[in-house]
Amino acid sequence: MLNNETRELLVEAYKNYTAKELSEIFNIHISSVYRIVKQKRDTGCVKLQTNKRGRKSVLTEKDLKNIFLLIDSQPGYNN
Repeated sequence: MLNNETRELLVEAYKNYTAKELSEIFNIHISSVYRIVKQKRDTGCVKLQTNKRGRKSVLTEKDLKNIFLLIDSQPGYNN
């Protein structure tokens, strides 16, 4: 995994080198080169997207609110 500074260098080098050459230079898969360049083009930023990691919540905000309402409506049911 490349750090943010290296990702910036890769995008700058993409102007003068092919994706295949960059994949060999940076020792990453060629699809990663294309993905990083696309990310820069689409968002203007190449920072790691750590917010997209991990398991996503199955319950919505509405579901959680309903659960809390049920718990509050039955106060003697706590075990």
